[in-house]
Amino acid sequence: MNKKNIKSKGLLVPPIGRWNPTAFSGGGGTEAVAISPHDSNFIILNSDMSGVFISRDGGKTWRIIPFQQINACPYCSPVFHPINPNVIYAANGYAGELRVTRDGGTTWQAVGKNSPDGLRTITIDPLLPTRILAGHNNGLSLSEDNGESWRDIADIKDPVSHVYFSRANISNNRFMYAVTARVVYRSPNGSKWEVVYSVSESRKIVSFAGSSGEAEGDIVLYLLTADSSVKSGCEEEILISHDVGVRWEPVTSMPGHSNISLKERLPTGYLLANDVRRDTIYVVKKFYSPSDTVWRSDDRGYRWRQVAKA
Repeated sequence: MNKKNIKSKGLLVPPIGRWNPTAFSGGGGTEAVAISPHDSNFIILNSDMSGVFISRDGGKTWRIIPFQQINACPYCSPVFHPINPNVIYAANGYAGELRVTRDGGTTWQAVGKNSPDGLRTITIDPLLPTRILAGHNNGLSLSEDNGESWRDIADIKDPVSHVYFSRANISNNRFMYAVTARVVYRSPNGSKWEVVYSVSESRKIVSFAGSSGEAEGDIVLYLLTADSSVKSGCEEEILISHDVGVRWEPVTSMPGHSNISLKERLPTGYLLANDVRRDTIYVVKKFYSPSDTVWRSDDRGYRWRQVAKA
């Protein structure tokens, strides 16, 4: 693996420790990763050289899925079904067409009538898993029958990079979210969408993450924005919302900014959160660095510690 081109998405790292090479290769970078919520040793990842790899032992050993079954899409992470551990949805190839496996990754089939291509992100409703939300190059699509049929929703014509189903009940609504490079949209039911946040022309939305429980109002949202013209990590800002996206404010501090110079700061690639550890947020940089790769906060961005280093 080219250490200078590590791109991790969806990979929750242990609290402390070193990164070590794993026993797979094939060229290119690892672009889209998913870990099973049923078995943390079950990992699937995409490369940017068409290979899709599976590990059943936490990354110690890997096997490549035959290309006749599925090719890697570097833009879209696979997603595990929240109930059936053998079902995984993924985008096929650079075209980003939807495929599904029902045997844990051995065989893959195309799925869905009018299913979108150009996929960029997929999520399954954790409380109603027949519903699948897909962001793609031309907007947003919803399936309510396990991906068998699809319809375009929302008047969004720009590529959608992030989608999220909230578990939290807010006045008898469970909100869903869709995010483009400049706008955060919210809907209580999938039919009516509203803009809850937007950035200026000089900035862009890099990443979005959410964490929610099933209690009334139990949701926190994170947003990473950056200067559109700056490639380093010096013009970044993480915003947090505790009121379903109505108000946003900067987190107390940015990871590493107190001890890493502006010139050495790497651009952030991803924010990672989950519905189990509600106060925990990860920041993952786009490229490998011995001093600035993965950071973790257990108090919603107030304090940070480095959790992956050379």
